[in-house]
Amino acid sequence: MKYPLTKVLFFFIVGVLTSGVFAAPVPSLNFTAPSNNVDPLLNAPFSVRLVLDNTDLADSGFFPAFHFIAPAEFTYNGSNDCESLGVSSINVQNNPSAVANLDAEDPFTGEIFTLLPGETFIAIKPNIGSHAPSQPNIECTVGFDFTDDGMGSPTALAGTPYTFKNAQGMYVLGGMVNGVAGDCGTANTICSVPATDDVTAKIFDLDKEVASSKGSLSANLAIGAGPSYPETVTITGTVAGPVTLNNVTINEVIPEVLEVVDPGDCSSFTIIPAPSSCSYTPDISSATGGSIDINYTTLSSGFTLTYTGSYKQFRDDASEIIGSSLIAVNEST
Repeated sequence: MKYPLTKVLFFFIVGVLTSGVFAAPVPSLNFTAPSNNVDPLLNAPFSVRLVLDNTDLADSGFFPAFHFIAPAEFTYNGSNDCESLGVSSINVQNNPSAVANLDAEDPFTGEIFTLLPGETFIAIKPNIGSHAPSQPNIECTVGFDFTDDGMGSPTALAGTPYTFKNAQGMYVLGGMVNGVAGDCGTANTICSVPATDDVTAKIFDLDKEVASSKGSLSANLAIGAGPSYPETVTITGTVAGPVTLNNVTINEVIPEVLEVVDPGDCSSFTIIPAPSSCSYTPDISSATGGSIDINYTTLSSGFTLTYTGSYKQFRDDASEIIGSSLIAVNEST
């Protein structure tokens, strides 16, 4: 049976497509701002992280790259990294206007993005030409500072989320080494779904470190009890500058495994600078090792609290602690 030429071509095209000859790479982006998922202190530098995964089963993507838009409250600080690959090129376009929009062009694809006042468009290319599904993910980070208002203070407000947007990982040439670049989804360019993430600054941060004489407290505690097994705990509070906090109260919950000796006035602890008041309360239920309450009428840069305890062998209910797998965690507030 003979078919018209148009039908023959139709069957040929369908057959090629279904056979997978024209299958394409599938870019998937994991975008994280900040890169460590921890909100930064106001005025402290931070980075955003872009991770590109080719989730196709077989086809490589050619000319991998990223782009995204940063909000006006953050300024690119010149820091960029694509791990062992290195950075082939980075393009930064800022809209300096306080009132007018500005068009930014992706130098890799030619796509146009509209920047609101103060926003920054960034396109970054890792130093790699193709990305096969079997290869590791491509990871790049880009650093930012808080935008200064011209008088030494950040334009961002603590507690307010600011959005990084239009983050995409892409294969500019699609699945062809000689592909044609275009806007996402046109020509041969294939892009991930646009992603966003928020950065919310904080003005105060607490960190707890445990320095064991016998190793890490995160390991199991079968190491012995009593004064011969001291554990030093340091609480560090950092205030974002330039900020002064009023009426700051810190409550440190001592790990259940530790026994701390203090008359109740914190005189056995080291606290810098000296607080307005401090008290230690033992816990008679053994649910914790007690608590330390510190108050500052005003606090500008931060503080440190250091105390030492020794391992208990038994709780008050006579159940044994040594040999258990309890872990000291940061319960300071």
